[in-house]
Amino acid sequence: RARLTSHGTVTAVRAFVTGGTGFIGGTLVRALCGRGDEVVALARSTQGAGELRELGCAVVEGDLASVRPETIAGCDAVFHVAALNRTGVPLRWREWMWESNVVGTERVLDAAAVAGARRIVHVSSVAVLGDPCGRVLDETAVGPRTDFLSLYDETKHAAHFAAAERAAAGAPVVTAMPAVVYGPDNGTQLGVLLWKA
Repeated sequence: RARLTSHGTVTAVRAFVTGGTGFIGGTLVRALCGRGDEVVALARSTQGAGELRELGCAVVEGDLASVRPETIAGCDAVFHVAALNRTGVPLRWREWMWESNVVGTERVLDAAAVAGARRIVHVSSVAVLGDPCGRVLDETAVGPRTDFLSLYDETKHAAHFAAAERAAAGAPVVTAMPAVVYGPDNGTQLGVLLWKA
């Protein structure tokens, strides 16, 4: 389980992944395992744990509330991909989504930093930019907002800032901001539309 880098050294990466049974996280897990990295994946369900084990992952059963530094100990990289992606939900879901998407993100990033991970990747979203109003925006355009379209939008925005604060304080955090994500087995509305097109 090793590979040759551009510097001619053989390395193996041990990566901790949240959201490994989701669309983006599942693709990431398959790519990491496919290139020979060791993957430790968080799984909320027995079914999810089984799917991850079939891919060759070591599995930690639990949710974002159960992540601690010792959960991540020994991992070189951490990929935080998990999030509750629900739109059109009632306001009474706000506490639940905030706990998962914001508090869960803070917990994973902090645990990864304490555990000594060399790289921590937080998967955000272009949704945090809000309405571009016809402008071309890049990642530097993320700023304070109150015009949230959904609880998902609001909580991902807050999680994005939590990651940015930790990076600014010196944690080895980088943020990815996917836009439209599609591909095989995409069960989202976009995937259905593309399949029928």
